[in-house]
Amino acid sequence: MKKTKEKVVSYYRELAKLFPKLIPQRMAELAPGVIAVEDTVGECEALFDIKLWAFKDPKMQHNGNHLANNFGLDVYESMGKEPHISTIKQMADFLKLHISPKGKQMWHKKPRFLQI
Repeated sequence: MKKTKEKVVSYYRELAKLFPKLIPQRMAELAPGVIAVEDTVGECEALFDIKLWAFKDPKMQHNGNHLANNFGLDVYESMGKEPHISTIKQMADFLKLHISPKGKQMWHKKPRFLQI
């Protein structure tokens, strides 16, 4: 968990340089290597370690977020997409249908909220 959280925090530090108003408000680990983040613009996105998880549908992969990829992460950005996802709970439900572990990782029964 700690390694993925550190990657996500580093990603948001770099992202803030490009979009200063985009600030994480709440962050939770949904499974080992998967973190959902609610931000100040009312969106929720999920970042996951590409060594541990992958999109089930290849069409969802390669979203072109090179910044996330630089940290060994892939991201599901909910902005401008359907369904609109604005909470960690909604993201957890969505991701369980759309990403799968590459190993034996399992989803947490409830999101584990992290200090930011």
